Amino acid sequence: MYIADVRDLRYWSAHGEMPEEALREILIAWEPWLKVAHEDGLSLPDPSAFGALPAPARKAAPITVDAA
Repeated sequence: MYIADVRDLRYWSAHGEMPEEALREILIAWEPWLKVAHEDGLSLPDPSAFGALPAPARKAAPITVDAA
């Protein structure tokens, strides 16, 4: 079992039997998560791991995939 976690976005994680499956599940949840965040008036934080990169490179929050 693998867990994918978007470190900068609280409560956003997914799991899968393989790393690719966990990552795919994170990507599937992207639009619904953004919709709820928008409806709740939340904004995306600046990505902590990519803070020194130019803005176009920081559009995606860092994602980790670890064995559970």
